Amino acid sequence: MTRETAQAAAEPPFFRRFVVPASFGLGVLLVLFETYYSSWYIENRALHWLLTDVVGALYGLYVLFSALLLYPLFVRRGARPGERVLGALLPTLVWCAKEVLRMAELFSFGESLFFLLFPIHFNILLIAFGLTGICEIASRMLQRRKGDIGIRVWTFFPLLAIAVMLAMSILTNFDGGVSYFFLYNDLYRYLFLS
Repeated sequence: MTRETAQAAAEPPFFRRFVVPASFGLGVLLVLFETYYSSWYIENRALHWLLTDVVGALYGLYVLFSALLLYPLFVRRGARPGERVLGALLPTLVWCAKEVLRMAELFSFGESLFFLLFPIHFNILLIAFGLTGICEIASRMLQRRKGDIGIRVWTFFPLLAIAVMLAMSILTNFDGGVSYFFLYNDLYRYLFLS
């Protein structure tokens, strides 16, 4: 029996390896989202500000860094590499979809999708994507340390994810982000206002 056949035979079912951890990740996002937006209706000023500040900060940090929390969970559940990346990015992608729908109330769908290239949203996507590469390399290092000598740690796709994150983050933040913002505005004008 080859190594691939043995892994396929020992592979956990899709529900256990993907659906359960993805549901957990989206559940945390939903709880933070609902708590943050519901806290605006609390009339007790101290509790209102505490919830909006603390939960709002946790909500933003979770959207940004959920890949760091979820990727190891998918690895432990035996998810395939593509499932790990998708599952770890799922909360960030759902947040982006929410932002697109929010913008679609005022703008066309194309303009709303273009809004994801806005520097803040684009950097959140880039960081989450790059973190999946970092987590994959870290999980391979741990697996190798546990005795799997045959595993290659430094592979193309995790390194590509990190390189794309770094290159695009430098581009979007170069010169305080001014250059990218003008590029963003010029492209918006060209696509939607001409």
